[in-house]
Amino acid sequence: MVDPHIWDYMLESPPSSLEHYLENCERMEATGGRVLYSISKKSAPEDWVGEFGLINVQPQHRSVELGCVLFSKKLQRTR
Repeated sequence: MVDPHIWDYMLESPPSSLEHYLENCERMEATGGRVLYSISKKSAPEDWVGEFGLINVQPQHRSVELGCVLFSKKLQRTR
């Protein structure tokens, strides 16, 4: 699905398919306090260009922390 090297410093392995990626996103959101956003040009998995995560989401305090940020080769060094 994506270049596996962008996952070198992540706690999880790169997803093997779009379905696996979506399952991971749902699991993380279900544990509470974490939200993942996928970045793509289109809905096709080959157009996935990155993701960013929000962690420690506390609406009652209006606070959120920026978690992981991944840029695929398509976004790296672009302007």
